[in-house]
Formats: sequence, C-alpha cells, structure tokens
Amino acid sequence: MNQPHHHEQADSTLRWGGLAGASGSILLLLVFGIVAAFVGMDPVGPEAAVVRFPEISAARTVENGLYLVVLVLWAIHFLALHRALRTTSPTAALTRRSKPPSLRSSALITATGTKSTSAAGMRSVNWLP
Repeated sequence: MNQPHHHEQADSTLRWGGLAGASGSILLLLVFGIVAAFVGMDPVGPEAAVVRFPEISAARTVENGLYLVVLVLWAIHFLALHRALRTTSPTAALTRRSKPPSLRSSALITATGTKSTSAAGMRSVNWLP
C-alpha cells in the first residue's frame, strides 16, 4: 500500500531534478550571452582590464549571480540523479564499477611494448598501438 506513494515521489524527484538540470543549462547559455553582449572581449593588457572594470561591474555582478544560480540548479540535478541511481544500484550512485582483480590484468606489457600472457593463462592482449 505504501509502494505507489513511493513511486510517485521518485517520479516527482526525477521530474524536478531534470527540470533543474535543463533550466540550469539554459541559464548558463544566457550567462554567456550576457557576457558577450555587455562585457565584450577581454582587453589586451591587465591595466586595461582594471581601467575598464567600473564600466562593466554591473554586468559582471549579474553574471556571477546567475552563475551561482546555475551551480545551485545543477546541484539539485545531481542530487536527483544520485537519488534515482541509489534505488537501482547503490554502487552506481557513488562510484564506477571496475572489473574484478582476476580480469583486470590479462596481459603483461614489457618495456619494449611486446605482449605476453599473464600468470592466469589468459589470452594475451596488446595494449599499445
């Protein structure tokens, strides 16, 4: 009886997380547009950047504020992804799965780049081009 409510909550979390990620990405493109329109190209020397800063300080303040909003929206997106992956596979939510140690090293590469079989007797693989 508790299961449909949990499924509905998971769908809502994914929906809001996806919306946060998409709106954060669109907002980042808007930030690039604001910088291109109001700030323009960077000056050539460091002295010119300091002299020009009072003219563009309002645009830079808006840029930094919107970038902070983008980071918050992406954090919400990543938390929603973590929550979704945590229910399917706890290890996928935190780390990348690696091969078992017995399959990880199937060949030994010598200093000259030649291949040789491993101690387990597996077929050799040439890892160098």
